[in-house]
Amino acid sequence: MSDDVIEGEEGDSPVVSERVQVLAQGIYDELQGLMDLFGQESISNLMPLVVNILENLDSAMSDNQDHLAALMEVNEENETLMKQYDREKQRRKEIEEKSMRQEDVSEGEVRELKSLMARVQSENRGMGSKLASQREQIDRLEERCEDLLREKKGLHDKNIGLIKNFHDQMESLSARRMSETRSKMSEEGLSSPTRPRGFQDFMATGAKAVGRRGLCPLLLTDGTRVTQTKTTRCC
Repeated sequence: MSDDVIEGEEGDSPVVSERVQVLAQGIYDELQGLMDLFGQESISNLMPLVVNILENLDSAMSDNQDHLAALMEVNEENETLMKQYDREKQRRKEIEEKSMRQEDVSEGEVRELKSLMARVQSENRGMGSKLASQREQIDRLEERCEDLLREKKGLHDKNIGLIKNFHDQMESLSARRMSETRSKMSEEGLSSPTRPRGFQDFMATGAKAVGRRGLCPLLLTDGTRVTQTKTTRCC
């Protein structure tokens, strides 16, 4: 009868794990010994408690298995995340190293560009100073050229005056000589005086004398007016 009670109570409980079954079997053997010694009434109040404890133990072990499975999944996920983290860390390290190298290269290029810019600016300042000096020289040369042009014009006007003066003197001398010749011929009884041949020689001699002074005038005579067409250095 006691076997039927225990089996009936255990038969009403859900299927338990193997470890709980082994433990329940050991407890059942001990309780069976107590029933043999003291009767079934001695364990009637104890059996529901034992069954409840075994059920709770089985539930706890089942939960523990679930927790272990979940823990294993979490560990696997953690390992996967750690691997990803290591890969990302390595990748970040490589990126940082590459960025540092690129930064060093960029800083070097910036230094070179700054040096080149400073050199170009220095050259530009030098060229600006040289250009300003050349402009000053050009201005002085232009002023000198204007002075020379004015001086040339003054010399030209002076030469024209000298040539006119010379021509006037030659005309006056020629007229005086012709007057003297005419007077002399009148005294000697000649009726048709002619220009003495020596006048042309005298004019040529005067022109050569002016040429030796550094001028070669070209003269056009139209009675009383003289026009200079070109004045050059005589060789």
